[in-house]
Amino acid sequence: MIDSDIEALLSMLRTDDPPVNPDVLKRVVRELRDKDQSKVASALIDGLRDADAEYRCTIASVFLRVDFAMAIQHVPALLHDEDGGVQGFLCMELGAHRRSEAVPHLVDVLSRDPEGTHRFLAAWALGNIGDPAGLPALRQAMQNDEGVDYEGRPVKEVAAKAIRRITEEKATASVA
Repeated sequence: MIDSDIEALLSMLRTDDPPVNPDVLKRVVRELRDKDQSKVASALIDGLRDADAEYRCTIASVFLRVDFAMAIQHVPALLHDEDGGVQGFLCMELGAHRRSEAVPHLVDVLSRDPEGTHRFLAAWALGNIGDPAGLPALRQAMQNDEGVDYEGRPVKEVAAKAIRRITEEKATASVA
């Protein structure tokens, strides 16, 4: 059973006019961090299965902010969501968090997803995270991926930029 306080906080994330107000989002995250984390995790895991795609995205974002270590065990399932918008959103969200734990999930999208847009976003996310573990998949995409995103931007190009970003950050870090 979901705690009524947690349920009330999560209900603030439902809106007919997405996205959720950033101040509301920050408040919900802050207050969820002060609750029993096992109950919060249970409620957020349930929210990841909601029928509303926008709500699933919002819940994923909140979960990653509240407890990334727990969220990364559940949120990546949305990388295979039936709604392509959810898949793309999650690639961007994982990239924005810049956490190495997301790399294997993004490599899987880059290597296997049939949609060019998802591969494009996964390549961007890998570059933003900056973990060298993503380099083999990025090199493969740079050499062989003929796909494009919804705006016609080639996956190859974003993969090449991601490789440059990772190798430049690695070189800068070794000099420092």
